[in-house]
Amino acid sequence: MEYSRTRLAVIFALGIMIATSASVGILFVSRGAFAAPGAPAQITIVGNQPKETEATRLGYVRDRVLKAVFAFSKKPIAGVANQNIRAAIGLTSDGYVLTTLPVSVDMILEIPELDAPVSVIEIFKDEKLGLAIVKVNATHLPVAKFGESTFIEPGTDAYAVSPMKIEHTVIAGTTFADERKIVGANELLRRLIVPAKTIMVGSAIADGESVLGIVVDVEHGLAMPSDAFMPMVSRFLKLKQILHPVLGIDVESGKRSALVKVIRKASAAEKAGLRIGDVILSVEGEMIQPTHSLAEIIEPFEPSASVELLVRRGQEEKKISVILSENIKK
Repeated sequence: MEYSRTRLAVIFALGIMIATSASVGILFVSRGAFAAPGAPAQITIVGNQPKETEATRLGYVRDRVLKAVFAFSKKPIAGVANQNIRAAIGLTSDGYVLTTLPVSVDMILEIPELDAPVSVIEIFKDEKLGLAIVKVNATHLPVAKFGESTFIEPGTDAYAVSPMKIEHTVIAGTTFADERKIVGANELLRRLIVPAKTIMVGSAIADGESVLGIVVDVEHGLAMPSDAFMPMVSRFLKLKQILHPVLGIDVESGKRSALVKVIRKASAAEKAGLRIGDVILSVEGEMIQPTHSLAEIIEPFEPSASVELLVRRGQEEKKISVILSENIKK
């Protein structure tokens, strides 16, 4: 797994479009049970043939992303259609994959190069993000490269990659969960909008060669960008624990501030002297903005890190140092 770390920033929105132009199409890829082990994927482009530059990018997606996106499902029962299939993305060659909740130990991962699917060894759930890192019984697993979603702009081409197909997408804009005004300060609210029903949960959102997000809800068209989950993934791969840095507060989110509504006992915020009614304006000099929430600014920091908050208390602005605490899920 490769990832260039950066502070969490804009979580962008995607509009999946089945295109009619000469530069867009959907590729259906025969894999797993449809191809002999080790055989190259058989790809059919549905729609008009893409232009040469688009074909080159599709080739990158096929060779660098598709191979690391696997079918993940319940063990099949004779005569019963499997309704639990989802995608999982390879994180490490020794068998760690990223997928969405819920998952269970009776699931299997299908790897095209192998004759038989592999079983689950251990599951690490992140209830906060709705994701899971799963250890499967595999070695030499193809892994994905994860890119930064920070600087993606509306109108940028991308691809939705599932175990069975690659679908062209176009980034459409940014969405915010404004209906939830009071939230835990360590909760990540933003999602990508992916209004497509031809992909499954766990599918990768990618540019030409890097994964930029993971689909978390097909019914409502939602995905999560890489900058939201990669700090957690990076910490897990070092410590083998799911954990997040927390202040221990609930806030009312504004466009350029976060109003403290609740402070938990013995929390990092209480120990630092934060008060209910304080208005947090920035963390380590990074201002809270409509495109950069308090939660997103805090997430990349290591738990136990000391950060400086700029706080408005009444008519006065002051700086408060806080040592972040850990929210651990083993």
